[in-house]
Amino acid sequence: MTAALRPLDAPQWTDAALSALNICAAAFDARGLAWRSPAFAAAFPEWREGEALAVVEARLPGLTEAIAAARREGASDALIVQPGGRRVHDARLALSDGLVFLELSDAA
Repeated sequence: MTAALRPLDAPQWTDAALSALNICAAAFDARGLAWRSPAFAAAFPEWREGEALAVVEARLPGLTEAIAAARREGASDALIVQPGGRRVHDARLALSDGLVFLELSDAA
């Protein structure tokens, strides 16, 4: 007997892939945090989808300015986020479909 394979829907496999790869990523729209990967949720459990950008900025200084730059330039942007005056995360930003995507990694 042959079982028919059915494709996973995009959100399910996207979260599974990001979780398996431990990618800390989030998407922001004009209101704030629109989506977060499992690794981002684990790193910042206090933030939920819909969280205002100003709240996120308090822990990730420079994020609001970097998002504004990404929106203006319409292209990828890079920045170092320095909470508490020290380098904690490297961040990359990319713009797509009106969302700004953020990927954080531990600073080297």
